Amino acid sequence: MSGNWKTSSDCWTLDEQELALLANKSGATRLGFGLMLKYFELEARFPRWEDIPRAAVEFMAGQVKVDAALFAFYDFTSRTAVNHRTQIREYHQFQEPTVGDEDKLVVWLASDICPMEISRDRLRTALLTRCREERLEPPTPGRIERLLSAAESMFERHFTETTLDRLNTESIEKLEELIVADEPGPDDKNDAAPGGAQKGESDEGEARSTVDRAGEQDGDTGSGTEDEDGKAEGAGGGRAFLQELKEDPGPLQLETDPGKEPDVHRGVPSGAARTWMFMPCLRCLPE
Repeated sequence: MSGNWKTSSDCWTLDEQELALLANKSGATRLGFGLMLKYFELEARFPRWEDIPRAAVEFMAGQVKVDAALFAFYDFTSRTAVNHRTQIREYHQFQEPTVGDEDKLVVWLASDICPMEISRDRLRTALLTRCREERLEPPTPGRIERLLSAAESMFERHFTETTLDRLNTESIEKLEELIVADEPGPDDKNDAAPGGAQKGESDEGEARSTVDRAGEQDGDTGSGTEDEDGKAEGAGGGRAFLQELKEDPGPLQLETDPGKEPDVHRGVPSGAARTWMFMPCLRCLPE
């Protein structure tokens, strides 16, 4: 919702049908219900106490003939507030999202939005807009971040699998070479350049590994603004993952495991999955 809705009296004015819903309510309950009812109409979600602007409280108090100071006594976690939310959902013909609804949101994001958008903020906005179109109450903020992470993971896995299907053996071998750690020779450790400087230090500009260069390129193509719950997992992670490869390369191979789809309801495992380690490179391949 854009504009000056927080202070616009038109946005907080109750019509006759809405006033009828307040007929059996009084005091803080009457005021709190009226504010939640109009906020849900504006934002398609229920507010926290601090989301309600003071100007709106005073304007609503005048409409429902209740002292504005009573709003401080409205408990958003009480059983009364739970009943109020049920009434408001029914009035606006919204419903709480089920597990199946969340699965559909993840699939929709992965197939329709993630291929075109890498910004976590814009993915979040798209999800909230979709919820409103489907007349679903949005999940909690923390739940939204987990759904976004699951959608990003699903898209990356599908992108990797479909791209690998188009690659020949030679291309795969060249991609695997990108993550092969440089093994230092026995003479490299003690071989110093004239003047006491280590030979590796004198040639630092030329001796950087392919992993270093790939990490720098991937750092420029990372995801957008990260949210509190999405920092440790989710979009990008290329630079951190390449650093992980340098420290512990292990027996890495260019392959995927189609039997392990992201688990929406348990969240996505932290850290970059090794099956998606070529994402920064594959994005650069021609169609």
